[in-house]
Amino acid sequence: MGAYVNPRDDEFASWVKSKFFVDKTGLIQLTNAAIGSPRKKRIVVSRPRRFGKTLALTMLTTYYSCACDSRELFHGLAIASDPSFEDHLNKHNVILLDIQGAYIGAKAAGRMDDFGGYISELINAELSEMYPDAVRGKENYLSLSLPAIHAAYGAHFIFLFDEWDVIYREEKFNVKLKKDYTDFLVSLFKNANVSPCIDLVYMTGILPFPKQTTQSGLNNFKQYTMVRPRQFAEYVGFTEAEVDALCQMRQMSLRDLKEWYEGYPFDTVGSVYCPASVVKAMKGRELVKYWEGTGSAAELLALMNSVDPKFQDAVRDLLAGVPVRVTVDPKGIDLADFDNLNTALTALVHLGYLSYQDGKVHIPNQEVAAEFLNTLAQAENSPAYKIMARSKEIRDKTLQEDAKGVAELLQQNHDIFASVYTYNQENDLACVVITSYKALIGEDYTFHREFHEGKGFADIVYLPRPDRPKTLTPIIIELKWDKTVDTALKQIKERRYTGLAHGYPSALLVGISYEKDSENPEYKNHTCEIERVSNP
Repeated sequence: MGAYVNPRDDEFASWVKSKFFVDKTGLIQLTNAAIGSPRKKRIVVSRPRRFGKTLALTMLTTYYSCACDSRELFHGLAIASDPSFEDHLNKHNVILLDIQGAYIGAKAAGRMDDFGGYISELINAELSEMYPDAVRGKENYLSLSLPAIHAAYGAHFIFLFDEWDVIYREEKFNVKLKKDYTDFLVSLFKNANVSPCIDLVYMTGILPFPKQTTQSGLNNFKQYTMVRPRQFAEYVGFTEAEVDALCQMRQMSLRDLKEWYEGYPFDTVGSVYCPASVVKAMKGRELVKYWEGTGSAAELLALMNSVDPKFQDAVRDLLAGVPVRVTVDPKGIDLADFDNLNTALTALVHLGYLSYQDGKVHIPNQEVAAEFLNTLAQAENSPAYKIMARSKEIRDKTLQEDAKGVAELLQQNHDIFASVYTYNQENDLACVVITSYKALIGEDYTFHREFHEGKGFADIVYLPRPDRPKTLTPIIIELKWDKTVDTALKQIKERRYTGLAHGYPSALLVGISYEKDSENPEYKNHTCEIERVSNP
């Protein structure tokens, strides 16, 4: 038993005992089916941060490692009833490695010029104690020591690599390092001498293999991504049935959880939820953005800051809740190569900022929408950034029921968008309003787009957070393009959107309209009407 070879991992045992445990051990059935198969035994699974990749590896380690005794731990779980359960339970040599930890160690040791050699030394140091006749020094590459072990002892290994793609994310512009690291992986996993030693390779990361790897050495891996999870879809996140069970246990609203953390759709299992956010919301009984601390938003910021009209057009539509069509590149993603809109949007899918379905991408849920807006606040080149500068003023005038002042500020903001976008479109108006009211999203309010209530869907809704005082005022906004503003307020009432503000002393109904004159392109008329209704 060692840190890397045949480790013992107690984290999964702790998770099984947690009241928020969701049984995902069915994943083991899929990996068991791949063991020993020349065409299936190399698997790479890419997921965004917070989607349980590391926990899945601890589960696989606990199940496969011959240093563990896990029969009682898995008793009663899904995998225990599978015919393959006994075949592989604690019967394999496991090599477990966190590539990110190795990356940090190599940088500290000044070994980044030989990253593959550094990893080999970490693992060979333990292999040399287990197989002294085959591994005489820790300096050899794994691609040399493993065949020697197999020849002398007949040993086989399961490789479990976490954060496999850290080099491609953290050193995305270091062409030599990326190539050297890829060569190291190829020497292990596409090597006729090493292949007989391998029972299974299961690697996790945020990104799928980049183009240059799939075109050559690592094209023998089966890839399962946020675009094509295939049979692994059920294990990407929490399904609605799983979240519903947690909601019933904690007496929380499934509808609220759905708006905040769901939104990653797959054909076979429906739309899944972000596991880490759901668990944190359950523990704290608070629906907020838990995205902080999940890594840099550099790629998202680059998209928002781009001066390319196609990129800005995509940002506009995404913020307005309109799906954007994308052609996914089947050859993979390299963060150093955002050469077109398709590449950028596909990367954001893999990073979790967007979800993908039927050739289109959109912002998946309220949590990610808040992250979009936070990132937008840093995008000084974006027209939307300038709009947000008036956000607090528009918020205050709305709460003061100054409809004329709101209309004037919205028209100024709409004029900013006109320099880039087609002006007379309802979609532009929606985006202008959403970004203009960004100041409402924070400690007091939550934002909702196309909120289902009564007999339809309210365009834009700002509801006080559940833990905030009931004296706050819900705001219901209805948008109209080329129609009088009174029709907006009439629709809010007739379709009973006011029901979503039940329990509050009053609610603000806000109608916003933009009218154009087809014969006079310079004519722009924004109108606003605000009405406070008591005890809706």
